[in-house]
Amino acid sequence: MISIIVPVYKSEKTLQRCIHSLLEQTYPDIEIIMIVDGPMDQTEILADCLAEKNDKIQVIHQKNQGVSASRNKGINYAKGDYVLFVDSDDYVEPTMCEKMLSAMKQNDSDMVLCGYHHWYFNKDVEKIPPAIGNFIIGNFIIGNFTTSRSVSLLLDLYKVQLLNMPWNKLFKKKFITENFPEDQSLGEDLIFNLNYLKNIQSFTIINDLLYHYIQDEKGDTLSTKRRRDRIETALFLYQYVSQFFLDKFKIEDSYGIFESKVVVEFLDDLESLYFQKDLSLLQRKQIIKTYGTALLKLPKSAPINLEKLDYKIIYFCLKRNLMGLTYFFIHVRGILVRFLRKRNESKISKIKHRISL
Repeated sequence: MISIIVPVYKSEKTLQRCIHSLLEQTYPDIEIIMIVDGPMDQTEILADCLAEKNDKIQVIHQKNQGVSASRNKGINYAKGDYVLFVDSDDYVEPTMCEKMLSAMKQNDSDMVLCGYHHWYFNKDVEKIPPAIGNFIIGNFIIGNFTTSRSVSLLLDLYKVQLLNMPWNKLFKKKFITENFPEDQSLGEDLIFNLNYLKNIQSFTIINDLLYHYIQDEKGDTLSTKRRRDRIETALFLYQYVSQFFLDKFKIEDSYGIFESKVVVEFLDDLESLYFQKDLSLLQRKQIIKTYGTALLKLPKSAPINLEKLDYKIIYFCLKRNLMGLTYFFIHVRGILVRFLRKRNESKISKIKHRISL
């Protein structure tokens, strides 16, 4: 049996789509565990109604404790040998369980990872894994080609953010020995995945895009506290990931992958400043300065590798403490992004109009 764990919080608009996609699975032996996290509202009522109509669904109610606590409770209630996590805002392909489990059994592996659709501002960005196949990671031996390739691939997965999330992976319950950390609101997914990787011998990657990740189009207007938490979390995860690869595989960050990842996260947050209209010019410049100071905490023991031109320009200005120029390029980039989004929305609107006609 595959136990599908669905944390549910204020998702009355998307929950039915999510659960419907799970009930349509071509693999029949599943259970759906919804952990309703929060006060009594329409989401909770809808979850109970869905459970009444199908005996594969179980609903567990708890006071608002967060997504990590919800997933952990789902793990405790899971009766299956395998565990799949799905967020209530998202949905999956009908063949997801069948293809993931088939790949796991065929390769006798301990985890399966797939690609996914990232829906962002009505645009489908396909996240395709950098390689496919079965990879051995247990008992690391220097010079072992298969294992060395596996480590290199894990680094690539981390770099392209396919290692971070739990919902594009099928796990074996017996290897889940450490829960999601409930004292963290950011980065808890990556920590869970790394702790799981410590326990397993192999993993399989398939290139099927089986999950649909829906990103909130309202954007993320970070409060001062949340931004500070994000900076501290990024620096903490840098140390955690670096230590994981050093302990597990005796690999140091000689290629700058871990440091570059932190820099990219900082630049992502900085580039979002243009869309946060509630901030004054002084506040924006102060935030830029905060990130510039945070960059000084990185050891800079390896070159920073940035692929996008806008990242390279903004980082060049930021690390040289050119705050005025940094803000200028963030502003210019924001104008270009807004223009492209409006053009994309206009195209979609025209297509919908033609279809309606």
